[in-house]
Amino acid sequence: MRRSLKESFSYAFWGLIYSLRTQRNMKIHFLAGIGVLTLSLFLPFNGYDYLFVFFAVALVIITEMINTAIEATVDLFTKDYHRLAKIAKDVAAGAVLLAAINSIGVFFLVIIPKIKGLSYLNLYRIRLYPFHILLLLIGLLFLLYTFLSYGRSRGGRGHF
Repeated sequence: MRRSLKESFSYAFWGLIYSLRTQRNMKIHFLAGIGVLTLSLFLPFNGYDYLFVFFAVALVIITEMINTAIEATVDLFTKDYHRLAKIAKDVAAGAVLLAAINSIGVFFLVIIPKIKGLSYLNLYRIRLYPFHILLLLIGLLFLLYTFLSYGRSRGGRGHF
């Protein structure tokens, strides 16, 4: 069965929404990521700073989604305790833990030094750089798409 590009993006997006709806840790990581990215709008970041912060946030979310997929797959095949199933779930959770530790390191190495130099003048930077506006637009589009898609998911596409 060959899927269209639109269907492939739709399934990928629904995977993200499923993770956000069902996984407590995913909600925590996602909210923390939004908070850090929002904070970064007010700090005097250069391109590399944004790169490190965005990569750290994305890595945590990606590993959490992989963890969710592995847990669902293992649960599909066995409901009983199995040593290999435990190893698979523990290793996936360990990957999330390492990504979270990495993001904490990025927070202390990139964000904390910038907070020390924060002043009211930096609050006006948001109007000066189109990159900030682009990030805000992407966030708003994501929220809009999530809101609009939520209504369609109740129509019975069978994702949830």
